[in-house]
Parts: sequence; structure tokens; C-alpha cells
Amino acid sequence: MINSRSCFQKLIHRGMSTTCTINFKNRTTQEKPVQFAVFKEYPRYFGLRSAWKRASVYNNGQAKFQWNLPYNAVISNYRDKEGIDVYTSSQSVSANLKDQFEVNDIEGIQFVTKVGSTGDDNTISIDNKSSYKANIDVGMDDKVQISEIFGGVNKVFKFTPVYYVAAYQNEKTGEEFSSVELVSPKKVSFNTGYTHATVTLMEDGDTLKLKVEQHDSEAKDSW
Repeated sequence: MINSRSCFQKLIHRGMSTTCTINFKNRTTQEKPVQFAVFKEYPRYFGLRSAWKRASVYNNGQAKFQWNLPYNAVISNYRDKEGIDVYTSSQSVSANLKDQFEVNDIEGIQFVTKVGSTGDDNTISIDNKSSYKANIDVGMDDKVQISEIFGGVNKVFKFTPVYYVAAYQNEKTGEEFSSVELVSPKKVSFNTGYTHATVTLMEDGDTLKLKVEQHDSEAKDSW
């Protein structure tokens, strides 16, 4: 008979997610459409060809982008002190920003549980209250890097998703973004509880400006 406690376990739950929104508005008198773009890294050489998201917007028009960032609290490679042989287990529990977790052990088996949601903005914490060192981390966007945390240590993971936005016009294949950009790219950081941003291209005399406003809810992100 196989001892079920010596079997490899892998408990996966669908992660919760934080929704990010960027609403682009073209408030210019430009006759041709403007190409708005979102980048995961600063766009240095390849312009719209390296854009993560993009849309063409005529004057007095708008386009909205929305995406989810899933989070998971993870413990891996934990062991049962009463096990006969060496084996490992892993557990991934759905998480959201401000969530607080603990690692405990029953009969020497470590596990992670959610204990609250009153943490600081843009953080997820895991407190190792077990008797053993734990391999824990928080995964974002399906990417996980495991850290070794000793018993009695509380680790706080801070997240600040950063993106770059830009506006172009008359972009052609093979052109560098610097030859078609209307304004320099702007950074958008979703921190301190902000999950929505409005990016407006506007005119100031003969100069075009890109204005970035951040909100904590979509209700403030109106036309």
C-alpha cells in the first residue's frame, strides 16, 4: 500500500487578478489619425513595431486598453518531517494586492493560507510561522521566483507595474519611432492603489503635449 503522504502534491488554484486600464484621448485638431501605443519597456528604436498594444484614434476620439495581472502566493519544495523518504510538494493560492498570508505546519507539513487583506497598497506579504525554512514567493503574470525564508520571518513583496505610452503619426514599416513620434514617451506607474490612467494628447499653441492622469477606479475615467 502506498503511503499517500509520500506522494508528490501540486495544488493549483486560479489566481485572482488586478485589472489595469489606460484610456487614450485625442483632443487635437490633427486631420490624420494618431497611433497611441503601450509598451512594456521604454521604446528606444523600433517604435510601433515593438508596441505591446496600439490603436489609431481620430481627433475627438478615444481608445481604451484593459488587461489583468494575476497574482499567486506560492510555497514549493516543502517536506514532511515524518516522511519515510525525501519528497516535495508545492501549493499555489490565489492572491490579490494587500493580501496577507501565513506559512504554518501541521505534523511537520508546511502549507500557506490567507489571513487578511489589510496590507499596504501594492503589496502582498507572507509570514513564515512554521518551524522550518520555507521556499515561498508571490508570482505575478504567471512568473514565479522562489525565495528561501526562515521560520519567524515576514516577507513583504511590493509590486509597481510600469508601462510606457506614446503617440505617433504617419508611421511606416521600417521607420524608427523617433521619426514619427508626436511627443516623447511617458511612463505610467500603477502604484499606491491606482489601477486606471487617462492619457490625453492635447494642443498648447503649436506644441503637442501628452498628459497622464491616474485614478483609483474606472468611474473617474470618463469621457
